[in-house]
Amino acid sequence: MAIRFPFVAPRSRLGRRLLWLILLCSTFFALWSTGSQLYLEYNRDLSTLQAGLDQIGESYINSLANSVWYMDDDAINLQLNGILQLPYMAHVAVHTENGQTYQAGTPPSEDRTRRRQYTLHEPREPHRALATLTVTAVLSEIYDRLWGRLLVVFITQSLKTLAVSLAILLIIYLVVTRRLKGLSRRALEFKLGDDRTSSFFSSKSQRIWKTDDEIDDVATALDTMRRSLATEIAQREEESRNRLELERTLRRVERLGAIGQLTSGIVHDLNNYLMTISARADLAASEKMDDVRAEHMDILQQACAAVGRLTSQLLTYARGSEVGRSPSAPGACVSEAVQLVRSGWPKSIGLTWTSNDNLPMISVVPIQLQQVIMNLVLNARDAVEATGTVAVEAAEQGIDGAICTACGRSFSGRFIEILVRDNGAGIAEHHLGKIFDAFYSTKGDNNVVSGMGMGLGLNQVHGIVHTHEGHIIVQSQPGEGTTFRTFWPVPRVEEGAVQ
Repeated sequence: MAIRFPFVAPRSRLGRRLLWLILLCSTFFALWSTGSQLYLEYNRDLSTLQAGLDQIGESYINSLANSVWYMDDDAINLQLNGILQLPYMAHVAVHTENGQTYQAGTPPSEDRTRRRQYTLHEPREPHRALATLTVTAVLSEIYDRLWGRLLVVFITQSLKTLAVSLAILLIIYLVVTRRLKGLSRRALEFKLGDDRTSSFFSSKSQRIWKTDDEIDDVATALDTMRRSLATEIAQREEESRNRLELERTLRRVERLGAIGQLTSGIVHDLNNYLMTISARADLAASEKMDDVRAEHMDILQQACAAVGRLTSQLLTYARGSEVGRSPSAPGACVSEAVQLVRSGWPKSIGLTWTSNDNLPMISVVPIQLQQVIMNLVLNARDAVEATGTVAVEAAEQGIDGAICTACGRSFSGRFIEILVRDNGAGIAEHHLGKIFDAFYSTKGDNNVVSGMGMGLGLNQVHGIVHTHEGHIIVQSQPGEGTTFRTFWPVPRVEEGAVQ
């Protein structure tokens, strides 16, 4: 049957080891203290015996010598019996010079004895030897008493030592073991994703005093290590996410590079076909025709010119050359882009274009501004399901602390705002942060818009607008439509010129 105490937990290995060590030590100290006490008592009894023998030499020798000198038998026997009453004395004998013997007690037969002889002298001059006094003391009484005390002393010392040991064990349990058990339990409960207080390992609620000790230092160190570990893991996770994002960006750049090379070849072939179409259109325009046909031919020539400028821009971009900006009227650029889009516009969807008068000139590449408007208008057309409206507006705005949806930066100043608004399906909030990424398309998502897309249109819009130091704000609610607001900075005007 196992020994259990209320302060020794059944699974506390440290508690059980401490208990057995304390029991072993208490047994050792009980034996040591018992032996020490018996040894002290033994020395005390020997001192008592020695004191009795010394007392005989001091108190009995002279009087006994007088009694033997006067041959007073009664006095001799009385004095011998008196000596016999001293502690541990077993036999006393007086042997005179003439052969007479006086004795008291029984001569001991055992070896554990101690004898001392005293010489009795004549009380008068010349103090010749008169008799010999032999005193025999036995040690068996001392040994018997010590054996009798052995069990009592051992039990008493064992109980005292055990009580002190258990008290020490209880103190160790309250001060150390219980708190270490708490630290171990909390360490087993700890998880990396645990968002708890900074004192997760604290054992202050279990201590019996208010000041910190070494176990509190250990708990504080564990809490510090826990926070450092969580921070390190969070940093590594962030580094892993950043590395994956960089890898995705690198793949996108590689794909864009491949597309650039492919675009260069396609644009070259497209330019050849465009030259043929443009030549035939110019030839046809030189002939006589009615007003309707003349209007269609004029639109065809404008489209050929716009496509020519677009192919020229694509070739310039594919070759890595810079495209020069020029002071341009934003209203005219947008109006031309809207006119080009109208040629194939569905009759079930309305397309409106409004602009404030006297908009200031802006420094842009006109064909790139038209690309932005055409991309946004065509996306708005795709977002409207059967019937709806797409509105294009331009106005001068003063902006103070707006946040760009594409780059996330704050911007302020004077801008030309060109917006494209539709009342289509709208864009879900979780898509807004990704719509400007290359190859990311929401077309085909039943919750957003229907149709197909390559995911390059809005990425191109983002690149062109920010190349012109502009910004974009997107406002959308699913089922209520979307508004793309592009902001083009208005240059400072000095001495009538666009800077």
